[in-house]
Amino acid sequence: MKSKTIRFLSFLFPYLLACSISHAYEQDNWYLAEEWGGLGGSEYYYGPAQVYYESNGSINGGRIYVADQGANKVQVFETNGTKLFEITNLSYVKGVTVDANGTIFCLYRNGLKSYDHNGTFNQTLGGGGSGDGQFSIEASLFNSQSQGALAIHPANGRLYAVDGKNNRVQVFDANGSFHSKFGTSGTAPGQLTMPKDLAFLPDGRLIITDNSYLHYFDENGTFLNRVGVNQTRVAIHKDGTVWTADGKLRNADGTV
Repeated sequence: MKSKTIRFLSFLFPYLLACSISHAYEQDNWYLAEEWGGLGGSEYYYGPAQVYYESNGSINGGRIYVADQGANKVQVFETNGTKLFEITNLSYVKGVTVDANGTIFCLYRNGLKSYDHNGTFNQTLGGGGSGDGQFSIEASLFNSQSQGALAIHPANGRLYAVDGKNNRVQVFDANGSFHSKFGTSGTAPGQLTMPKDLAFLPDGRLIITDNSYLHYFDENGTFLNRVGVNQTRVAIHKDGTVWTADGKLRNADGTV
């Protein structure tokens, strides 16, 4: 169990950090006892792909949502560790987030779906493929190069989704309709190579990660700049401090 816990924390540390700076630090470390997605042996990619902390949730002031890719489901917990419910049949689920109205969005191998705050299915926003609103998500649990993640813009409420194998980000409006897309495959500034994670800075700039850079875009998908970082996970404090999976705290511009 100890070795499993260590591997779990090393894989998820950036997300747990994001939770801790959003008041989850007041709770017991209940997540140490969880063994999500069949975590074991060297197969630690079975662990959670994304964790989202809903600080203004209706249950005890907050909820923790776990995109449990190994178990093909999203699990929902109170901040004290009490499990509330789970959303199942999400093959290789990669991303989860919640909007201001409590709508839950889940990104998985076959597309993007939404649910109400109790986990009841709302609608399918996009399926598999390369067209507008469609997604191509890595099916292998062992290939960490291609990923998916979700984030909601703090001001306009739009949903931004990493579409890993299509090397782009897709944007949906508050009603779940396709809005726009940006990003192409390549290594030139403004291009993406198997993007994996994304997060918004307090000023609305979007950071998208791949295996080589932190890419900075504005909310309309206009490329701003990039910073070389050989890591693919990112979490952001409300003051703009950036944490990357190499264990470094960075300024909002990505410098250490």
